[in-house]
Amino acid sequence: MGASTLCGLFLIFPNGFLRMFVFSGCYSCITHQKPIILLRYYESWASFALMERSLRNIREARGVYKRAHSRKLEEGGQVAACMDWLKFEREEGGPEDYLAAALKVEPIIEEATAAR
Repeated sequence: MGASTLCGLFLIFPNGFLRMFVFSGCYSCITHQKPIILLRYYESWASFALMERSLRNIREARGVYKRAHSRKLEEGGQVAACMDWLKFEREEGGPEDYLAAALKVEPIIEEATAAR
């Protein structure tokens, strides 16, 4: 049985309200609830992934990057999320993980480069 923890997550809603969600209990129970988080800004996704990574929840951090790369984020955030995912896999994953991420983000990066 895991130790009891207290975790918080800040969400910025489209109407500009900031809300903090605080969870208590086993962290793995929280992640299995799979909350739906709708975020439009790269910084929010990057912060969420960094939180998971700092807690050494590598699988959960990878899941955040997988979800973030497919979102249409504001101000070029989708490309930034793709680049962060590749960096993450280079530092934390194996060759197979990096290749899988590269295959998913390559079309997005190419499309953004062509649009410039």
